[in-house]
Parts: sequence; C-alpha cells; structure tokens
Amino acid sequence: MEKWSAGRDLAAQRTALGLTQTVFWGAIGVSQSGGARYEQGRDVPPSAVVALRVVFWPEAKALRHIEKLRGGRLFSGQASLSRSGHGL
Repeated sequence: MEKWSAGRDLAAQRTALGLTQTVFWGAIGVSQSGGARYEQGRDVPPSAVVALRVVFWPEAKALRHIEKLRGGRLFSGQASLSRSGHGL
C-alpha cells in the first residue's frame, strides 16, 4: 500500500489549489494545526489521503486508492455491506 509521509507533497498540492490549511484540511475534518503537522512530516493516515482525493481530485484516482485499501477488491461482499445490508 502507498505510504503517505509526504505531507509536503500535499502542502504543494494545497498551495496549487490556492487553499489555506484551514480550508483544505477542514474539508475532511482535520484541524488547521493537525494539517500543519502532516505538512511538516508527520505520517498522513491513508484514510485522510482517500478523503482528500475524494474531495479535491478526480473520482477515478480516489476509487483506485480505495481499491488498494481494500486489497484490490473495490466492492467485495463484506466491505460493501452497510449496517442495513443494502450495500454502499
């Protein structure tokens, strides 16, 4: 699985989008100070990377990353079932 300790890369992408840390990280529920720590080198959780990709980048990229997280099974039976049993 892709490991993201690349907060600096995310900082560059955030800057390219013209967004502040507050707006960029806040879009996925991370505080400005938490985002700053990621941008300074703290490992970024894969779930945060997925959330950022869903919010800010093309759907296909986000789906590819989700598929990697699920071990190559984008919609495996167990992974796609919600509590109601109706799937995603």
